[in-house]
Amino acid sequence: MGANPEWEDEIGNTPMETMIDDRIVSLATDEELSRSPIPPDFFDIALLFGTSSTEVVEELLAARHFTIIHDILLGIRRDLGPLREYLDTYSDKHELSELIDTPDSRGRSPLAWAVEHGWVGAARTLMQFGANPHQSRPSIHGGLPLIHLAIATPASSDPGNDVVQIVRLLLQAGVDVNCLDHEKWTPLHVAASWNNLLVIRELAAFGGDELGWNMLTYDGQSAVDLALCGGYNPEVQRILTRHLPCSLDLEQNGQNSPIVDEYVDCIE
Repeated sequence: MGANPEWEDEIGNTPMETMIDDRIVSLATDEELSRSPIPPDFFDIALLFGTSSTEVVEELLAARHFTIIHDILLGIRRDLGPLREYLDTYSDKHELSELIDTPDSRGRSPLAWAVEHGWVGAARTLMQFGANPHQSRPSIHGGLPLIHLAIATPASSDPGNDVVQIVRLLLQAGVDVNCLDHEKWTPLHVAASWNNLLVIRELAAFGGDELGWNMLTYDGQSAVDLALCGGYNPEVQRILTRHLPCSLDLEQNGQNSPIVDEYVDCIE
């Protein structure tokens, strides 16, 4: 039995729509590309799902309900120039303030797109023109704060990704370093679950003793628990366990500590 092409993810995307979104992002970040997306760019996706590439593009634009700001950000309207230049010349500032956070049909504002994909320059520009850093991206499970969205993307573990700068940008804009999602996960919980050392260090540098080192998720998990189940990283554990109520060493007299034992239990 094959995969269900009508299956929807947490934001309502089918597999084809997810692949189209990924292709749009890939085209938008292609610095050598000077044109807007055209049907042949989606030929392989259309072939896979038994449709035409022209229909893919037409249906995408109709179904996504992108605003003009989405179109510029995602390279769909390259003829309008760079994002900052367009926003600088937008004549009706009141209209712009209402437009800048308008979501697409999947609940993603331009800033949500920029944050999720690590586009630091675009995120900074959007916030300078009034985009709200405290917004959440909706899903079937509940709202996901932008800082969680930035850290949770698989690309956040890529050394070349700008997630640390995105996190810093959001924190400097006033986002609560301990803000919660629908499952009571903090940014630290998300970073720990990915064993993302760089983001954990950034959160620690900004939050200090105010960072919720020992806060628990709705399911009662700590950052240490989540990091262990994500794969044992000694440096991550050193940072996290340093702030436990009773600090535990990774090794005690040559024997595994409870932290290591818990990791063994987690992977068995």
